Amino acid sequence: SYVSVFAFWAQRTVIQLIISFVAAAASLFLLHLVTNGLNWALPLAIPMLLATNIVVIGLIIVIRLSKQKGGNLIAYGFLAAALICICIEAILDFYLNHPFGLWWSIIVSVCVLPVTIVLLLMNFRYKRGRDLQKIFHL
Repeated sequence: SYVSVFAFWAQRTVIQLIISFVAAAASLFLLHLVTNGLNWALPLAIPMLLATNIVVIGLIIVIRLSKQKGGNLIAYGFLAAALICICIEAILDFYLNHPFGLWWSIIVSVCVLPVTIVLLLMNFRYKRGRDLQKIFHL
């Protein structure tokens, strides 16, 4: 549904994402009705879809507001992916009636953090006018 909306309907990106979310949520709900007896769409799938859409809308806003388009955009994407992982784990804990605790998503976030910092530092140095060959001593 996302591809169809983005390919055939020329609107603002945020409006396209909202309409795509509604279409995908409706599809998940219809699939939920077809698979009667399995309670997964409302407490699990639609909250994950909503969290992902909110993070992606935030990422799009940050990318559009960014003056420098370089490694910082990749770093923002990594941060968004880590935030989605945290949201997924929180929703799964709630769905499985586990006490709230973040485990694997924190490991993912900690692993992504050094890469993000390096990308942001490289972008900052490049923005100040330094040549990448001097930064890497080539």
